[in-house]
Amino acid sequence: MKYAVEDLIRDVMARLGEIPRPQSSLACDVPWPEDILALKVRSLLGDVGSRLIREARADSLAGDDGAVAASLEVGMRLMPCGLYAAEVELPEGFLRLVSAKMGEWTRGVSALSGPDDAGWERQWSAEPGIAGCPGRPRAYLDLTARTPVVRLLGSRSPDDALEWFSAWCIPETDATDRFHFPKGLYGALVSSVVACIADGSA
Repeated sequence: MKYAVEDLIRDVMARLGEIPRPQSSLACDVPWPEDILALKVRSLLGDVGSRLIREARADSLAGDDGAVAASLEVGMRLMPCGLYAAEVELPEGFLRLVSAKMGEWTRGVSALSGPDDAGWERQWSAEPGIAGCPGRPRAYLDLTARTPVVRLLGSRSPDDALEWFSAWCIPETDATDRFHFPKGLYGALVSSVVACIADGSA
């Protein structure tokens, strides 16, 4: 979901018991608590939001259109099992995969194996059922590639196409001063930003 930074600032101020400055004071050059808090909230958004997304349960990240990544570069690679893997270049600021699906697959995949996971070596297996197949696809995070990729394994054809790729990235404001963030974590974002400001870590 997309949120306005001003709404986040207002919610944080309310939790801290701060009152927005009166309209008649807008021309004053002296910074108000609102100005200082706004700067703190903006500076905390990326770090605090990223931590919450990384640590969240998978079900609190799903079903939100703010997670859909578009215009991704995809290349197909023949794997030892005889099937193909789609190598999807990671979107900028990638934090976590929600789900992905190729057209030939019978279902999507949400679990992601990295180099430190026990399942990482499965991608090099000669057995499709182990490495990944249309009925049991697998996703692997490869940070060692020239460009970091998510390798989606389980396609029979090199012409298979990406049906969807849903991921969460570092929350950053766009040109309209809004940011994408999981709806189910917004309350935790407000609480965490408030806690950082209250304990002086902002």
